[in-house]
Amino acid sequence: MIATVLAILGSSASVAADTPAGHGGLYGVHYLADSEEYPGTTCRYDGENVLKSLRTRDPFVFASDHPNGQLVGWRVIVQQDDGSTGGPTTVARSPVQFGQALDDRPANFSPITVTVEGDSGSVYSVKVKMLWFETPVGKGEVVEGRTTHRVDWYRYILAGANPGFCPGGIL
Repeated sequence: MIATVLAILGSSASVAADTPAGHGGLYGVHYLADSEEYPGTTCRYDGENVLKSLRTRDPFVFASDHPNGQLVGWRVIVQQDDGSTGGPTTVARSPVQFGQALDDRPANFSPITVTVEGDSGSVYSVKVKMLWFETPVGKGEVVEGRTTHRVDWYRYILAGANPGFCPGGIL
């Protein structure tokens, strides 16, 4: 019976993901829509099967204890790992997308697509940075809190959901 419970728990842990990579300041409820069934990022390739862009689903970001609402934002950070530098390096960042959130309603964001020049010998991964602001847009955008989460599930041609990364090229 214990083996069955462990197998069920182990399989459910590999299905849904939302891996925090850092938190700071005052932030509200937040999470990514990122699972094996609904991967957080879709990898898009050119006619020669080289990675050209990554489209990331928008996160759910609620205000941090501001009953009248709060300016929040998010951006996509794309990292490349070619196996030679000892770890991933940042190769692209999207602009920050702003929205208004309430304590009980997330901001109305849309997905972000980031263009890259793929390298077939590398793998690419995405981090989502979420931001909570003390001030409205145009007023200096003073950050009150920030979080970073790693996207764990990727979709690309010739494969179903893939945990971990987008390949730079597909054979």
